[in-house]
Amino acid sequence: MSDLSTVGGLIALIAVVPLSILLPASISFENGIIENFQVILLLGASFLSIRLMLRTSDRAARSFQQFCALMFVLLAARELSWGRVFYPIGFDDDGPEFVAMADYTWRTEAYVFIAVVSLAMLYLLIKHVPVKKMLKMPPPIAILLIIAVGTALQYVGEHGILIGKMHGQTLEELSETIVYAMLPILCRYYHNALTRA
Repeated sequence: MSDLSTVGGLIALIAVVPLSILLPASISFENGIIENFQVILLLGASFLSIRLMLRTSDRAARSFQQFCALMFVLLAARELSWGRVFYPIGFDDDGPEFVAMADYTWRTEAYVFIAVVSLAMLYLLIKHVPVKKMLKMPPPIAILLIIAVGTALQYVGEHGILIGKMHGQTLEELSETIVYAMLPILCRYYHNALTRA
């Protein structure tokens, strides 16, 4: 499974720049096809983490999967702009426009949600996730490399480097999707390592 995922991730990295040039810019609009897919992917990853957590009695692995599940929920909420995507106010050449965070009715609730989830993740990381033990485990180099390159390509796309701003937005979103797809694989790798340790 991990080898197949790694091969898929590498193929995706090779294809991401040509695809970004070929696909229409509208595919990467805010709250568009790619971003909605990212939300589904991240929520699915959160459910996978919960499932793995419930299937093991190892306390460290359970805590780590709780951390991963919360992280995926936070990332999904971020892709939904903390709920602002449900409040469109217009549409221009760059896609739909949404209410600004300063004018967002639920901004206080959004900030509270971010703070609570972040603090819960921090608590798990400090108190229950065996970070030192995990750092001593052999790292999944290929997975980490795909995540690093995907993150770099996301930055390149966001700043219009390499293929310009119009195609860069698609490069940003597709690269982000690759990173999101690799994160649950990374979580599963460390889950399996913790349960075997």
